[in-house]
Amino acid sequence: MFLSSSKSPRSDDPAARLRLSPSSPLASASSIPPSKGGSVVELIAFHAAVGGVSEPSRVVLSSGSRPLRLVAGFPRCVVYDCLCRGRREHGHPPVPRGRSSGTLPFSPPHKMPTPSHRHCPNHPKGGHGDCAGACGGDGIPVIDLGVLLNGNAEQRSQATRELGQACEDWGFFMVINHGVPEALQEEVMEACKELYSLPRDEKADYIAAGPKDPIRIGTGLFYSDVDDAICRRDYMKMIAHPEFHCPAKPAKLRDIAVEYSARTRQLLLELAKAISESLGLDRGRISEVLNLESCFQILVGNNYPPYAGSDGVMGISAHSDHGLLTLLFQNGVDGLQVMHNGQWVTAKPLPGSLFILTGDQLEIVSNGRYKAVLHRALVHGGQTRMSFVSLVGPCLDAVVEPVLELAQNDPQGMKFRGIRYRDYMEHQQSSKMNTKAALDIVRVQGDILTCESTPNSSTEADSSGYSPTS
Repeated sequence: MFLSSSKSPRSDDPAARLRLSPSSPLASASSIPPSKGGSVVELIAFHAAVGGVSEPSRVVLSSGSRPLRLVAGFPRCVVYDCLCRGRREHGHPPVPRGRSSGTLPFSPPHKMPTPSHRHCPNHPKGGHGDCAGACGGDGIPVIDLGVLLNGNAEQRSQATRELGQACEDWGFFMVINHGVPEALQEEVMEACKELYSLPRDEKADYIAAGPKDPIRIGTGLFYSDVDDAICRRDYMKMIAHPEFHCPAKPAKLRDIAVEYSARTRQLLLELAKAISESLGLDRGRISEVLNLESCFQILVGNNYPPYAGSDGVMGISAHSDHGLLTLLFQNGVDGLQVMHNGQWVTAKPLPGSLFILTGDQLEIVSNGRYKAVLHRALVHGGQTRMSFVSLVGPCLDAVVEPVLELAQNDPQGMKFRGIRYRDYMEHQQSSKMNTKAALDIVRVQGDILTCESTPNSSTEADSSGYSPTS
């Protein structure tokens, strides 16, 4: 379902002239016939119940080929939920979710409240008053994609600087007003629960799969054949791009994952453009050198059962992700920790936000200016923690090396040698997980890269494995 908002709807549009309030005749279920889609009644009744707005935006929803014009002032997920609930009550089938149309509106009609600056001493109150550059608890940066992508020139410039600072100081931040509906996130989690609960024989082929297979279900680490770390975790991983793969069951997972992968991929690729700009490069420079039009994307579902032991067992031990950028959300149970200034910080998300983590390929391509964030996952003593990850990396055949302009402007010159992305993953999955040690293969000062592991000697086999993600 595609939604778009218009700040200045045409004055002859009846929907644009509606003013919703508890006294509005449109708040009455008897004022709109079921044939018009009683979902509108449900939507308006909900809006009236929460108080209405004086100047609502116009929201256009496409359901099949017939657009529905609604006025709203709240998140997209609420719009979708109210549509489905209203249609059910009037005997209509649910509104199907539309597939991605190639455009993702990052400015929802209802903007999330601006996080306070008081938690973050590096971002004093003032400026534009928007939440790009604001911080949540423990100073974790918060980036508002509505400002970053759709603000005016001055707002976008400020937001881009704050994004760069977040990548440089933390390698980790939260995004809000991101356009990924909470209802879709909930559907992802529910589908994963069904997958984990399937009888073992219905998952046997995926359990027997190897690290390079496009779908794998297992326990512990992705490549436990080479790693002896004890990790208390069940997982499902699937390659989503450039080719999409998905377990056959549960049947509903495929459609949900197709939409989720498309939305999050576009979000992460837009962030890559903004990050390129924050480095002083052309907006499309990183996308160009990494061939992100053919990017590699994986989806990973993690399930961490409760564990009250005192033996130090982790959900996942400390590591950095092999890709460019990782997007993560969780089920409300905290457990993700990131390393910042030598200390582990527990990430507590703002309502409606998503976590973004920088990966090894961003550290390489930025010539070390932006660091891949070290992170780990803890297990909870009394609750099951679930998380779901969307990771985007370069094209598998892209040779990843520092952007020439950045290396030329660095007094230390080029800090990393070039390596084909698939070769980097091959190296990582053949080694024990050891924080960020995989990067040593390309560090110039380490002088570790051998003739056998140069990009030009890449094997022809498809090595689509990947590192643990939290």
